[in-house]
Amino acid sequence: MAFVKDFFRAIDVFFDKFQNNCPFVKDKEDMIAVEKDIIYDEAQPEACRLDTYCLKSDSREKRPVLLYIHGGGFV
Repeated sequence: MAFVKDFFRAIDVFFDKFQNNCPFVKDKEDMIAVEKDIIYDEAQPEACRLDTYCLKSDSREKRPVLLYIHGGGFV
């Protein structure tokens, strides 16, 4: 189990520079709309926030969605 954890940690460290500075997309700010710190539970506003990232487009077509929830105390 420790090998698996170390293996995925190494992959994350290796690809971090690529995912944070994608060389294939220029002018990312013009392509992606970002909304940060959206409160989705008023009872716990400091803990219950989410960020959304969406391609800017005039099209109303359906698109696939990725929901990423980090590990930890998700209840």
